[in-house]
Amino acid sequence: MKIKSLLLSFFDAWFERYGKEYIAHYPYYYMNCGITLSEDEVGSMSPQMFIQFALPSLVELSEHFGGIGIHCCATARHQWDNFLKIPNLKLINLVQPAEITIEAYKFFTKHTCQMHNWCGEGEPHTWPRQYPEGARVVMQVYAADKDQAVELAEKLWVACGR
Repeated sequence: MKIKSLLLSFFDAWFERYGKEYIAHYPYYYMNCGITLSEDEVGSMSPQMFIQFALPSLVELSEHFGGIGIHCCATARHQWDNFLKIPNLKLINLVQPAEITIEAYKFFTKHTCQMHNWCGEGEPHTWPRQYPEGARVVMQVYAADKDQAVELAEKLWVACGR
């Protein structure tokens, strides 16, 4: 209750002063409204405890701010169904081994945008073929210099069907 009150007060003041567009805290991604937060503690609670202690506040925060992005690096597969109960879940970021992340891409495809630590095997332009059809994915791609960045962007543009 105290943390929810703090978040409501802080973000209301922040957005009033700086506007509603920002780069999320971790990982870095653009948000045009809503808040982002980490939910690592949910790995250590049962789904019933999540529903009782976490879900009401997450729902209120998401509804109040127009959406929510969630980072979770806990082993929390048992909470995935509960994450889907949060209205306007804008993005889910899971930091897990590749085999769990691949499962997450399938699970969340119809529900929200995803940005996980594992983006695919091989060259970045091959990654979109490794995602389930219809998945909305923010990929973390790095380049050594401008020329490489332009080349990567062109290949990804084609690979994403643009």
